[in-house]
Amino acid sequence: MTKYKIVEDEQGLKIKLTEMAGEEQQLLDEFEKCQQGKCSCPTDEYKKLDSMALELKEGQIEIQLSAKTDQKLDKEEITKCLEHTTKIAKKAE
Repeated sequence: MTKYKIVEDEQGLKIKLTEMAGEEQQLLDEFEKCQQGKCSCPTDEYKKLDSMALELKEGQIEIQLSAKTDQKLDKEEITKCLEHTTKIAKKAE
């Protein structure tokens, strides 16, 4: 099962996903939909998002989320998004 860690940094939130059990491409495909404004997450956090950077390296996916000016991303809501996205990716296998 995919594991993830969310850390607050000076830019917003940094997320690292590991142990993806071969679901890397499915996860990237789903996160790319979010980048394109086609996010299906059950939260309104997307409205606060200014930018989203994705990187696959060394068997991990790293995501950098940056909030719009005067906005703050909620880690609990982002956790809901990650749970939703990992379930979708698993079904897409």
